[in-house]
Amino acid sequence: MKSIIFTGDSIRAIMDGRKTMTRRPIKPQPKIVTAIYPDASIETELLFRNGDQRIHCPYKIGQELWVRETFAHCPTDFKDTKGIIYKADAKYNDYVGGHEWLSPRFMPRWASRITLKITDVRVQRIQEISDEDAIVEGVEVHLDDGVAYYGPLNRGHADPRIAFKWIWDSIYLKKGMGWDLNPYVWAIAFEKTNQGGAR
Repeated sequence: MKSIIFTGDSIRAIMDGRKTMTRRPIKPQPKIVTAIYPDASIETELLFRNGDQRIHCPYKIGQELWVRETFAHCPTDFKDTKGIIYKADAKYNDYVGGHEWLSPRFMPRWASRITLKITDVRVQRIQEISDEDAIVEGVEVHLDDGVAYYGPLNRGHADPRIAFKWIWDSIYLKKGMGWDLNPYVWAIAFEKTNQGGAR
């Protein structure tokens, strides 16, 4: 089973049922796409015009992904945690206790509490995201006199795509995959199949 990493905000959105999609940059980025075979249940490929190089999609319809997130080993006085706490949980967000928060990269499979099942995979450029997909990417939604706006409570926008752009750039801009570069991505739809793991 393949693992996938999410930020704390994304974890909370998944657990609240607001996030049912994620986008991940394709590596390496194609220069020119000449053909796409979108049936990810069989195989998804991007074919490059500049040679025989191909990229096989690492995500398949029906595949399960176990989620990695920031976590810590905790003392036994946290009776409900079985030795693990998660930074995305607000009640533990300020936890210190002599234990350090660990990168999601170091989370073992047994400590994961969320499993996702892929329901669709598409290839697109990041700026091709629709309003609907931006919303199910987990952007916050607030109402002001009955009008929806998206993003942080005190810094929202009327366009959900703009709110998603802020999220995208907060993760990928420093990695050279910012919104303005419009990278190719795997657009992955999923459903949460469990919420157990270490809990």
